[in-house]
Amino acid sequence: MNSEYIFMKQASGETHLIDSQGNTVTSSKTPVQILEQCCLKYGSTMRGRMEAACMLLGIRQKPPVLISEATGEIWFGTTSMKDKSCEWYSYHHLLHIVSRNGRTEVLFMNGISVETDTDVRILRRQMERCEHLLRILSDES
Repeated sequence: MNSEYIFMKQASGETHLIDSQGNTVTSSKTPVQILEQCCLKYGSTMRGRMEAACMLLGIRQKPPVLISEATGEIWFGTTSMKDKSCEWYSYHHLLHIVSRNGRTEVLFMNGISVETDTDVRILRRQMERCEHLLRILSDES
């Protein structure tokens, strides 16, 4: 995966990825398979990245996935990664999250927005986890 992807979710048996230009690409791989491939590219497994995040953050569920310490690319999911409705967001591309009419609007830095049923508090908590993990890792280097 290219770090220019900003969002992905599975629907109708395919994974839909949105890039920073707003283009949608589909893949037969699941989001977890895509993230696993990215982690391996940088020398670790997704499981290893998630276990480390859980340990460092003191959490048990929905850890962020640090793809690369060198680039700081980090993704987070909205539900259990086993849940096919889990949406995945690239943390560094997010600008703002706002609740509107019972839905949540996610605005990316390039002006693209995505509407989701995920509660705004869940998205904000996941963003905080990403920030915290990156802060911990930068303090230790």
